Amino acid sequence: MRADLSLLRANIPSEVDQSIEASKQRCKSFAQFVREAWHVLEPETPYVHGWHIEAICRHLEAITHGQIQHFLANVPPGSMKSLLVSVMWPAWEWGPAERPHLSYIGTAYRIDLAERDNRRMRRLVMSIWYQARWPMKITGGDSRFENDRGGWREGIAFTSLTGGRANRLLIDDPHSVDTAESDQERANTIRTFRESAPDRLNNQKTDSIVIIMQRLHQGDVSGVVEELQLDYTRLVIPMEFESDSRCETKIGWRDPRTYDGELMCPERWDKKEIADLKKVKGSYAYNGQYQQRPAARQGGIFQRKWWKIIKSPPLGTRWVRAWDIAATEELVSGAGAYTVGVLMGRQPDGRFVIGDVVRKRVDGFGLRKLIKDTAKSDGKLVEIDLPQDPGATGKIVAKDLVLMLAGYVVHATTESRFTDGKLQRANKLQRAEPVAVQVEAGNVDVVEGPWNETFFAETDVFPSSKYKDQVDAMSRGFSKLIGGAVFATPEILFTEDLGHIPETFNRFAALAIDKAYVTGVWFAIDRANEVFHVYDTHVALRSSLAMLADAIWRRGKWIPILIDPTDEGRSEEDGLEIAERLASFQLQINQGSIDYDAGLEVMSQKLETGRLKVNAYQQHWLGEYRRMGRDDKGDPQFTGNNLMRATMLGLVHGAEISISEARANSDDRGYDRDEARAMYDGGSTGY
Repeated sequence: MRADLSLLRANIPSEVDQSIEASKQRCKSFAQFVREAWHVLEPETPYVHGWHIEAICRHLEAITHGQIQHFLANVPPGSMKSLLVSVMWPAWEWGPAERPHLSYIGTAYRIDLAERDNRRMRRLVMSIWYQARWPMKITGGDSRFENDRGGWREGIAFTSLTGGRANRLLIDDPHSVDTAESDQERANTIRTFRESAPDRLNNQKTDSIVIIMQRLHQGDVSGVVEELQLDYTRLVIPMEFESDSRCETKIGWRDPRTYDGELMCPERWDKKEIADLKKVKGSYAYNGQYQQRPAARQGGIFQRKWWKIIKSPPLGTRWVRAWDIAATEELVSGAGAYTVGVLMGRQPDGRFVIGDVVRKRVDGFGLRKLIKDTAKSDGKLVEIDLPQDPGATGKIVAKDLVLMLAGYVVHATTESRFTDGKLQRANKLQRAEPVAVQVEAGNVDVVEGPWNETFFAETDVFPSSKYKDQVDAMSRGFSKLIGGAVFATPEILFTEDLGHIPETFNRFAALAIDKAYVTGVWFAIDRANEVFHVYDTHVALRSSLAMLADAIWRRGKWIPILIDPTDEGRSEEDGLEIAERLASFQLQINQGSIDYDAGLEVMSQKLETGRLKVNAYQQHWLGEYRRMGRDDKGDPQFTGNNLMRATMLGLVHGAEISISEARANSDDRGYDRDEARAMYDGGSTGY
């Protein structure tokens, strides 16, 4: 027996060596190297292969073997472009391709992205898996590292591309989505590409520039390559196949798809997900970033068929009158641009509405009169939002108007936003894009009125329209109504038609209690995936706890209930009294308390990662989600948003108390399967 074990041990190294050698042989194919190296970089994520990955790999191999020199790939976001070009290909050339002497300059529009890919490549080539196959000594840090064979890699921001030279210049998304619309920012990037990039190669005849990017504008780097007919092999892969623009390249590659609309990788993006993307992105962004054919902004950002004309808005609409004021010199003369005030509202269901437009050429005195008269006509329940131009004069004018409107709710803000960590003044087109997405999705109504035709005449051709005042005022009103967007995740990414809840799902409910109401949110948890499903809600008067208890019973008396005794600033004694009264109805009451800023962070993370889903029929929950905003200091407004507070409480503490229907049936909690089934069949569960 011992002899057999010794023989087995003696054979193990040989078998390991054979396995490593076989792996090295397979990895002579770059696509196979990607498969086998994947686990080093993404150990928790299963690898999903696709023909688009094979296509990129083939063209990068062609550079390595001298078949092509310069390469441009336009592919959708999420296509593994950074991992393939900026991380795995250099590692493959150093190892399986036996070119460890090669040097690389890796760039992106931000330095942190370039250094991120530096770190990922360094982690790969220093891994046990890689070193067992292609051993080499690696030294250096985040910005630059090198091997002991003469090869090195450096990561820098694209617009800082000066100085050093290398065998490979890797340009990974040179434009930012946020700044590609800026003529100045785009011009800076193009200048770097035309004037600096060609000089960063050691040998102009044999070394290579590789660009991989999504299309963001007709005049982006890809557009310049196309316009100047530069000698690049160009690979274009749209998310949805378009037969009239099938891509074929000089190495003999041809897009393998056969019918229009065929998806690039249905294993990763199915038709529903693509439809959702189109709704979120809007046609302009989707066609550029995903279809690789950016269009000129020559109208079409607002199409008349997307607006819905209504007779009057519903009660409960929150209104803001947003103003776009003509420039100072135009106010003096009374000529030129118009001063415009757009009355924009958010309805109780979360939809938006344009209620009225005031549009007039006025001088300085006429401006004050127009704004004051309009405010008086609107009433004090309508908020007023005024632009504050940069500089001292702008502040003085805004302060004067705010003082004139004493007694009204008035905001004066600059038209700036954070872009790449800097506060920058956004142009009219950038400011219009968020509301344009909502218009295209059919979420903006227009109240019928005599001003409609003038309004549509501008929106129909924006941004090519001579005047852009109405669109700019509408954009300002929209920004105020969304209140800084407490939640950034679009509803279509987390709403669902839950249907039947499996018995294996754990359940619980969380209550939020204010001075007047008790609000409940019911959850089901898929413990296998740690996904929380909001399937029901209920609101009751605080004075009617017996009716609330009945509603809880009808949804399943075995479901544990969670409350925060100190919610909404109540004394703990008051909260405990409510808990005891609810417990007297034979309900399973549990206590938990949270900081709602922390709860907001948890909820946002779960929404972003797909671990919070909401029944699409829960319109009250969705309406509150849409309406929740920030105060003038930018802080989230938790007061009055009871459904959101209950949801946050449940996400933080609910898993601790939750129990499955199957478990409840077998313990001593008093659950009666026949009684529950009768209730469910009666449709009282809310789902």
